[in-house]
Amino acid sequence: RSVGTIFYNCDFGLFKVLSWTSSQKGIILGSLFWGYFLTTIPGGHFSRKWGAKYLMFGAMLVCALLTSLCPYISLKYGWLGLCLSRVVLGLGQGILLPSVHTHLAKWTPLEERNRTIGFVLGGSTVGTIVTMPIAGYLAASPWGWPSIFYSTGLCGVLWAVVWLFVGADSPDSHPSISDSEREYILSTRVGSSTRSRTMKTPLRQMLTSRAVWALTVAHFAHNWGKWTLITQLPSYLRHVYGYDIKSNGLISTLPFLCSLIMIIVFSWIADIINSREFMSLSVSRKI
Repeated sequence: RSVGTIFYNCDFGLFKVLSWTSSQKGIILGSLFWGYFLTTIPGGHFSRKWGAKYLMFGAMLVCALLTSLCPYISLKYGWLGLCLSRVVLGLGQGILLPSVHTHLAKWTPLEERNRTIGFVLGGSTVGTIVTMPIAGYLAASPWGWPSIFYSTGLCGVLWAVVWLFVGADSPDSHPSISDSEREYILSTRVGSSTRSRTMKTPLRQMLTSRAVWALTVAHFAHNWGKWTLITQLPSYLRHVYGYDIKSNGLISTLPFLCSLIMIIVFSWIADIINSREFMSLSVSRKI
């Protein structure tokens, strides 16, 4: 969606040009996070309380449908209408990531945790790597920039439908998992005791914890760099270096390709370190 927004100002002769200023485009790209911020913490709470399956289904479906409607909203209601739709889209996206973590906590054995989390979260990086060059070719094609949003929105709808039929909140509720696999997951996963499920969240201790604030600062810095690259790199390459729209999409994928390689390598190394007890889990995380 952020990738597609970069191509709004491109005129290929078949679609109306949306002559938005750089400031307006910046507000459009940033408006996603206004909604995202509001639902991140509630998303984690409700996915733990109710299960992640239907929350993820609903959030993805809302995001996919709003993505598909982006061209219509842009042409009909202008940049302010698109900002509002992206705030709502951010509300849906804010639910997804914490729900994924809640879901993985129920499904992932301890010794496979790093690889599984790296593989799953690496999917968002793969999505960026795949979408950026495709977006460039679609924007330059006879179908124009609206096709970027139609195609990615359709992918989201298809994912939601498949997830509705194959997903399950926990190994206990999965209809086709084998008994041996269910027992293996339940016996080795973290946080499976009754006490961990009923314990209240220690909010005061969390908010005064130096470790929590260190993680918050690290996450802030990571997301600042990541989303600056996603939202601004294509525009920078176009206006400063003059890359055409196809080359722009290909070159913009390079930082994310490097990121994907590092995710795979270091999640694998972390699992080896933890399984052989070279160092404590806390130390390996800090490194």
